[in-house]
Amino acid sequence: MSAPAVTVRPWTTVIEAARTAARARVRQIFVTDHHDRLVGVVTRNELLHALVRDDSAIHDEIVDRVLRELDIPSSRVRVRVRNGVVTLTGALNAARIAALTEAVKRIADVSEVDDLLTEI
Repeated sequence: MSAPAVTVRPWTTVIEAARTAARARVRQIFVTDHHDRLVGVVTRNELLHALVRDDSAIHDEIVDRVLRELDIPSSRVRVRVRNGVVTLTGALNAARIAALTEAVKRIADVSEVDDLLTEI
């Protein structure tokens, strides 16, 4: 354990808490109230998990929001997400392919888009 203990307040954002942990190179951060009383402990893994959505959440956003907003039937496009990399397969017209790939690239936590869509 490092001394003095690395602490954050309950109202500290997850991003700031993660930065604090990274700068201090600690595995956990203590959460203290305005009287410096311990109210909790947050681990580095918990912070990272809170910052990065899992693949299923990304998949659901694409299928439930993006395809609906672009009026693309989910039966026309197969969406696969692995480690933040989205693979799109299916057949659409050229304008819809461009719109879909651009919309997917703008989604938080998408690291790459593999556009395997074919033109109809």
